[in-house]
Amino acid sequence: MTNRLCFLLLVMICHSVWVWAMPVGALKEHAITLPGTPKYPADFKHFDYVNPNAPKGGEFSESVQGNFNNLNPYSINGDHAAMSSLLYDKLMHFSIDEPYSAYGLIAESVERARDSSWVIFNLRQNARFHDGKPVTARDVAFSYNILTSKGDLIYKVNFTGVESVEILSPYRILFRFKAPGNRKLPFLLASLPVLPEHYWSAGNKDFSKTTLDIPVGSGPYRMKTVKPGREIVYTRDPDYWGKDLPVNHGRFNFDQLRFEYINLSIAELDALKSGASNFLTEMVARTWHTAYDIPAVRQGDIIKERIRVKSNIGMNAFMFNTRRPPLDNRKVREALILLFDFEWINKHLMFGEYTRNDSYFVNTDMAARGLPSSAEIKLLKPYFGQLASEVLTKEYQPPKTDGSGNNRKNIAKAIELLKAEGWELDQGKMIHQKTGQPMELKILNQIPQMGPSLNSYKKSLDQAGVQLTIQTLDTHQIVHHTQKLDYDLINWGFGHAMSPGKEMLDGFGCETRDEVTSRNRSGICDPVIDSLINKTEQAQTREELVTIIRALDRVLLWGHYGIPKWYIASIRIAHRRELKHPGVQDLYGMDIHSWWYETDKK
Repeated sequence: MTNRLCFLLLVMICHSVWVWAMPVGALKEHAITLPGTPKYPADFKHFDYVNPNAPKGGEFSESVQGNFNNLNPYSINGDHAAMSSLLYDKLMHFSIDEPYSAYGLIAESVERARDSSWVIFNLRQNARFHDGKPVTARDVAFSYNILTSKGDLIYKVNFTGVESVEILSPYRILFRFKAPGNRKLPFLLASLPVLPEHYWSAGNKDFSKTTLDIPVGSGPYRMKTVKPGREIVYTRDPDYWGKDLPVNHGRFNFDQLRFEYINLSIAELDALKSGASNFLTEMVARTWHTAYDIPAVRQGDIIKERIRVKSNIGMNAFMFNTRRPPLDNRKVREALILLFDFEWINKHLMFGEYTRNDSYFVNTDMAARGLPSSAEIKLLKPYFGQLASEVLTKEYQPPKTDGSGNNRKNIAKAIELLKAEGWELDQGKMIHQKTGQPMELKILNQIPQMGPSLNSYKKSLDQAGVQLTIQTLDTHQIVHHTQKLDYDLINWGFGHAMSPGKEMLDGFGCETRDEVTSRNRSGICDPVIDSLINKTEQAQTREELVTIIRALDRVLLWGHYGIPKWYIASIRIAHRRELKHPGVQDLYGMDIHSWWYETDKK
């Protein structure tokens, strides 16, 4: 009898533990937002930035530079084909007229713990892959595991807070977190693309290797034509399982998407002029101002437009490789920044179109301005002994010139800084006083149009005795050099979400310093930066998050990790008149998938 009672007691205890461990008390939500409430209610029909009556049909075609050798957009290797992520749906879809809100796509609804210690995604039972097989919780778990182990490093970084993944039923999956209070993690998980386990597990496929086999997807388009070095074509799936969902209503209107690969940027405009393509994003200010005075534009056959961007543009810079001397010295980096004459470049090469980058969070309320607020100082107080003195005492502003091309004042300052760090200008060369080695730098550049700006910088460096070698390479060559960390400077950019979080460790964290596939091109490793980024997970209000990001911005800026370049708060586009768009100026500029093709009625 005693043994029987002990057994029953053990069963009762185990049952109580099981019940306690199961998530309870959470409400099902059709959307999640950070912070506040979502803009669109559960019964919304479509987003405000689409035309719900947009016709289906026609082709969207664009010329792109480079090449591709990989149809798996989530592999860490190779050059990915343009728009290849369109093959896959994600758990939820993020609207582009809100700072941070996600609505049901593969996941019909979501349940979250009140203390942000877990999240459950309830899947739509009608979701299907292109081969007709259902999308299940097993596919979600597989996608999580394969992406964090063999996919892009960003997934490993984003999901470090996940403790376990549990399949509760064929269409219900639970993610438990390592600690409560992680309000950002459900959003990161909502962006998880769902891959078919049955496809990637068959035939000994290696997810990390490049492949030109057309994979099985679940999204609105399928791959139709694959010609490396020439083009890739997608065709709209008329049987797409999610075509009637509110998040897709008025979107994915083109019957065909075609991307033609070319070598020179001028050929992109030639393709638009000839009708070989019908859309172009113009990246070169000189071309925008001088090359579009043509009959097709004057007659309205080609439309020039600027689309205002209201989102986080981030930092564009020539980033220093701080892993190697002399760029591991903050003062040396500061001196090299002084030698860059942005004002002359903007005036003489870019028609005054651009504004100097002065923040890693440009175009948002998160950019650090003025001196630190009392809230920022309180946040930074534990790190006072680790911070550069300027973080607390000065507003960061990139060095300026008068734009005349006479940069002697800043060159003199740079030489004095270098002298204080053990360098000496000797017979026109900057020589290290102890080693006798000259300062010789190499920059990697993947944008040919950047050549004149880099030549201007090279001229200033020459006057300070610093030798710069400019290597303009194609995408494949850039990847080859970056995987060996073989550069001193690299042309690089950092974009961020409107509510940035732990994913920033991929660009600025110690853990990714030596990860060649990360976005940490500068090799940044500062415990203060790591700590501030980790604090974003605990922010309970938008105000708290903004305070953290502004403090982080100051630490990054005064670290002098790169030479700030420039930005423009609009997108320059040109397109054939057959392409139409809703005309709504949304938060992130434009959603090309809300455009449509419409021939003149006459």
